[in-house]
Amino acid sequence: MLYKKYDFKFETVALDDFTIDYPYKEIIEIVDIIKVDFMLSSKEDIKKIIKKYSNGNKKFLAEKIENVDEFNNAVSLGYDYFQGYFFSKPIMVQGKKIESLEISYIKLTNEINKEEPNYKIIASIIESDLDMSYKLLKIVNSYSLSSKVSSIPHAVSLMGISELRKWASLVLIGELFNRRTFIWKTYRGS
Repeated sequence: MLYKKYDFKFETVALDDFTIDYPYKEIIEIVDIIKVDFMLSSKEDIKKIIKKYSNGNKKFLAEKIENVDEFNNAVSLGYDYFQGYFFSKPIMVQGKKIESLEISYIKLTNEINKEEPNYKIIASIIESDLDMSYKLLKIVNSYSLSSKVSSIPHAVSLMGISELRKWASLVLIGELFNRRTFIWKTYRGS
């Protein structure tokens, strides 16, 4: 297993959306925080999880806490951290959206077409744009690799400059097409 080869001593590892019937029990031994989904777990299972896996060095996070009763229940059971709608309701942020096409794709195109492109700069540009990061990881992970690629620098190094140039061109064309379609629909009133 890849996780057994990795030294986690300087990392905090959290296991997300944990439920009582979590299938990969061997991973539990390496995690520091178990995030228990209060919406997916019954009250009985929420109690069982903390009793079963509490060993003095694990912390427990109660996630998807929706009201004061759920919060008080989690506190009384010994949960250490809490998150959910009860603590912070989503807010609408108003402002002008900065199109990724206007910044990230131009920077990427400039760097990728240099005589000697810098992999670190390319990875940094892609990491700064969530949409671009998602698209790159999706394409890299669509190949049948032995393990899932989750880091942008790793994905960039796997693709290589030649393939990155092709990928960036296709993504840029897709973005331009999507923008043109949006403008056309707006103009026509559709």
